[in-house]
Amino acid sequence: MTKGIVTSVEPLADEAGAEMLRRGGNAADAALATAFAQGVVDPIYCGIGGGFHGLFRNGTNGEILTIMAGGRAPASAHSDMWQATGRWGAIWTVEGAKNRFGYEASMIPGFVRGAGEAFELFGSGKVSWREIIEPSIDLAANGFRVYPYLYRLWMPATDRMRNFLESDDGPSVLGQTEECARIYLKSDGSVYRVGELLVQEDYARTLQRIASNGPDEFYEGETADLMAKDFSRNGGLITKDDLVSYRPDVLSPLRSKFRDLDVLTEPPPTVGPVTAQILNVIDGLDLAELGWNSPAYLAKLAAVMHYGFRDRMGLLGDPDFVDVPLDHLLSPEYADELRLEVEMRFGQSVVSPSLADPLPISETTHASAMDIDGNVGAITHSLGMSSGVVTPGLGFQHNCHMIMFDPNPSNRNSIEPGKRPITGGGPVLFMKGGDPWLLIGSPAGARKVTALTQATLNILDFDMDPQQAVSVDRIHVEDEPGVVIVEPHFDPDVLMGLTDLGYEIRFEWYTARLGAIERMPDGALRGGTDPRGGRGLKIVD
Repeated sequence: MTKGIVTSVEPLADEAGAEMLRRGGNAADAALATAFAQGVVDPIYCGIGGGFHGLFRNGTNGEILTIMAGGRAPASAHSDMWQATGRWGAIWTVEGAKNRFGYEASMIPGFVRGAGEAFELFGSGKVSWREIIEPSIDLAANGFRVYPYLYRLWMPATDRMRNFLESDDGPSVLGQTEECARIYLKSDGSVYRVGELLVQEDYARTLQRIASNGPDEFYEGETADLMAKDFSRNGGLITKDDLVSYRPDVLSPLRSKFRDLDVLTEPPPTVGPVTAQILNVIDGLDLAELGWNSPAYLAKLAAVMHYGFRDRMGLLGDPDFVDVPLDHLLSPEYADELRLEVEMRFGQSVVSPSLADPLPISETTHASAMDIDGNVGAITHSLGMSSGVVTPGLGFQHNCHMIMFDPNPSNRNSIEPGKRPITGGGPVLFMKGGDPWLLIGSPAGARKVTALTQATLNILDFDMDPQQAVSVDRIHVEDEPGVVIVEPHFDPDVLMGLTDLGYEIRFEWYTARLGAIERMPDGALRGGTDPRGGRGLKIVD
């Protein structure tokens, strides 16, 4: 019988996790090794300079915890430091793009301490901290050939399949600082193309120090010193004190019910509550009778999705700083109220402002692992899309997560020292009868919520296996209640039916990159990875 399964969206990274299983490690070991390797082979969207959102289960005692290390605002950050110029979804723009590029754009990175906490609490003890990191060191030091998915992430905007904001052009991001350009661009200023070798020697040395000296090296050792001095020289926000004092939040998961399943995910300020709220509302709707991806099915899903994201922006936030009414959001009474609104809205034209730009994509990555003993590890981690900053000698890119804060003072999501912004994260574990049933997660900020909801329904209501469930067409709805986002190949007859029900159609090429692992009644495991990503999946027997 299969010992375990590892999924990711980077086909070079999940081999690191599979190797941990072969050495006798468990799902947590596998997820951690995969996540470190993802930072090397997907360096523009994730890495040790970013955040960490983990959900883990101990198969021996059944303990389940979330490890929230998505980063916090540095002590020098304040609510009126920037002038807002706009908002798309949960992403804000400011004058000079200072929350997007450069040294002011970074929150305190939580990845390494989050990974260290997960290793201590959920690691098997059969593989060492060094062994977890060794595959990523090898990938960085010896290099790897750029694969199509990575090139798609950082290719020039002129090559893209949708109208990205000009600031998201790959060469522009990677050319923000001299050190970033030296490592990640070729001598002519162009990006590495498919098949070309990318070597990251400085990154390998940094990972080597962390492997030898433990997670504290990043926050208190040579890496921390170099980082703090670099940020100080360049007007950045992060200080050595910020790094030394940073600690992840280890918490019980947010729990809710969906049919006969227990739903476990991350608490606020992540998207976990949005997922739970959407499932609460769906639970009282008989969508399956409408037929898979029929116009009526999608129209009702669209309405439910919008209400979830409406409440995200209006009611969520960091519970350390603001009151978050979870009891109300997840109550049966509120679900009844929203279901009534969905039914009343069905077939009615929905007025929605038309934005000139597409909704933003919060670029991230995700790794999941489950083993035959019931251990579970799911890690969603991110740089945002890189601030374009690399500290000389360290080799990794820093995050741009300050972009998730509201730059206007006195609001729920406004900037405050030590605060966490409304963010993504939110891997989900469904339990059935006390055992893991489905582990599912994705990059993509808000889009992961709608994607994993549809994939879960595909398995439950339409008898799809995990691979089919994460591969088929899906929609996304967020801030604009009357706009349904679909991919270009979506069934045109269905889209015409949605317009007849009052919806405007917007084409975009991307609706998240899911990874899912299902545990069958006999204990066997099967998995699926999204063809929209790099299709990384390893089955270890």
